[in-house]
Formats: sequence, C-alpha cells, structure tokens
Amino acid sequence: MESYDVIVIGSGPAGSMAAKTLANQGYEVLLLEKQSLPRYKPCGGAVSAKSQKFLGFPLDHLSKNEVNRFQICISGEPPEEISFDTPYLHLVDRAEFDNYLVQSAMAKGVKVRDNEGFTDLDFSSNSVIIKTVRGQYKTKFVVGADGALSVVRPQLGLNWIPRMGITLEGEYPVTGPDLGTPGMVVVDLAWADNVNGYSWIFPKGDYLSIGLGTFSSKLPEIKNRLENYLKYKGIGKLKPALLKGHPIPADGGVQRILHSEWGVVVGDAAGLVDPLTGEGIYYALLSSKIAGEEIAKALDLGKRELGGYSRRISHEITKKLKIAARLRGLVYSYPGILKKLLTTDPELGKLFFSVVYGNQSYNHFLLRLLTVTSWKSIFPCKYKPRLSV
Repeated sequence: MESYDVIVIGSGPAGSMAAKTLANQGYEVLLLEKQSLPRYKPCGGAVSAKSQKFLGFPLDHLSKNEVNRFQICISGEPPEEISFDTPYLHLVDRAEFDNYLVQSAMAKGVKVRDNEGFTDLDFSSNSVIIKTVRGQYKTKFVVGADGALSVVRPQLGLNWIPRMGITLEGEYPVTGPDLGTPGMVVVDLAWADNVNGYSWIFPKGDYLSIGLGTFSSKLPEIKNRLENYLKYKGIGKLKPALLKGHPIPADGGVQRILHSEWGVVVGDAAGLVDPLTGEGIYYALLSSKIAGEEIAKALDLGKRELGGYSRRISHEITKKLKIAARLRGLVYSYPGILKKLLTTDPELGKLFFSVVYGNQSYNHFLLRLLTVTSWKSIFPCKYKPRLSV
C-alpha cells in the first residue's frame, strides 16, 4: 500500500494550494480527483487581486479579460459604473486555471491521481487509510477539499452542513457587438427574478460567462429565470454551449470546528464563501495555505494537534465574513438603500469593490459606511441602521 504524509481530496484551487504548500516544505503529498483532469467547474472565474498574491505566478497567460470597470445595476435602475486605474480582476476559464494550479503543485513534487473518487476513511492509532474506487492509501493526515457537498467532512467527524445557495452558469459563444465591453463586467443586484442574489455577465474573449446566483436554498425554475435575465439584458438570442448549476455555501461567517485529529476541511468544504458576493477562490486559497502550514507544524512536532487551524480560520476569515453577512441583509433586503448610498457617495462604490476584489477589509467598508452623513435622505427615520463592527 502506498503511503504519504498527507493526502488531499479534491483538485480545485483549495486542494492544489494545500498540496503545494505541504510539498514546498518537503512532505510527500498525494492529490486525488474523482474527475478526469482538466475538469470543468461552473463558476464566473473571477480571480481577484487579493487572490493573486497566493498564486506565485502572473495570470497574464490565463486571463481572458483584465477588469478595471464594474457596471452595477440595482433593482432594474439605471446602472452605475465604477472604474479603477489598475485591474482588480482577471477572468479565467476555470478548467484551464484549475489545471494550471494542479500542474504547479506537481512541479513541486505532488503526485496526482485523477479519475479516482474517494469512498471511505479508516482510522488506526497512527494513520488514516484512504479508500478510493481504485484502491487504498495510507497517510498521516487528510485534507478535505471536495467542495460544498463534501463527503470527507462527515467522515472526519465534522457533523455540520452549511446552508446552501444555488448558482447556474452558462458559457455563451459570442461575436461582434455581443462580445461585451473590454475590461468591464456587469453585475445586477436584486432584479425582479432574483431578489436574494445577483446575476452577472463576464466577457471572456470569444464567449460570455453569464450566471445567476441566489443565497436562498431554493429558486424555482432557475433555468427559466436565467433565460429571462438574458432577455432583460437584450441578449435573449444567445444560446449556451455549456450550462451547469451547483450549490454554494451561503452562511459564511458561522464559526465552526474545521478539524479533527486526522485532518481538516478547506475552501467550500469548510463553508468559507463570502456571504455577500459568493466569492470563494480567495478563501479557498487562504484557508488551504493556513491548512498546509498547520499540518506541517503537526508533522514537524509528531503530534495530532490541528486546533490551530480552526483558531486561525476564525481569526483570519470567519470574523470578517460575519460583517459581510450583516451587509448582505442590508444589500439584498433594501437594495434601494445601496443605490442611494452609491449615488450619494460614489467613493463608497469604489471601496465596496476594493473590499470584494482588492485588499481592503469589510471592517474598513463598514466604518466608512457608518460615517455617511446623509442617512436622513436614505432612511425614512432619524436612526441609522444597526451595523456594528
């Protein structure tokens, strides 16, 4: 039976980052993927500026569009446009992007097996036996990077399930005027067919990534709603070359135990998704880097103690996502308020996108929000909303 220091299950950005972090420190790592690589991942493919600092390589060769302009539409009102001097986003094809991350991990010595789905864990006094559709492997620790519907999570004894939202994303081949505006993405918040979420149009060279996401657990007839969105935007004639939905954790900011003595869960498997925007790549990369560091520490000491991982996630991620969850209540329950805020103080819009895609914190945004002086013109009462930091 093959033996490794760590086995990572799932080859998305979270899995590749965890594997690479550990391999960089000299550990033998196996990365398991149930699908054939490269595999498709339904996602808008927006890689933020704050995500890029973890990658260790430029995105120029993978980028389909460098974004420095955001057109935001709220409740069907005329759009507001926010521009930056430098790109805040790179739009990527997730199959290409994820596969490049896998290749980057392999270059550091990580062994990769695709078409090998995980089935079960067995524990002994000093090791974990990983069972797959093809065989068995022995390891000291396991990393669950197998997405929102993680099957590793309950087998590690982590008996919680994140509340799920839903997304549906399509790739629409386009030419000529339908190519979109270079450097700009379109986001529609709280339009009629999706009041508790948003829709997007991301130009990626010769196709558009168009999708709809909701933080509600159900959205009846979601495919029809996406078709209605295309008609609403005047591009109803477009037909998708690929259309796929998937669940997304919708309760980021809830503090949970993310480790056992045998391993950890990271990224979507840990429920670490921005509860305001649904952005997950940054939290996948950050949580996996932390996981790699904490597992390496445990291996160095020869101890089965991974509590530092859950503590660091709470401090570095969860507390910040709690603020995003509070803001979500404002943005999606009262979208007109956000519209008034952005028109009253345009710098708030820039700061908002700097938080989501740049390097500003939600704390910074909330503090700035609480200093807005025109609350009387925004709320029909003399009190500000209770949005404590």
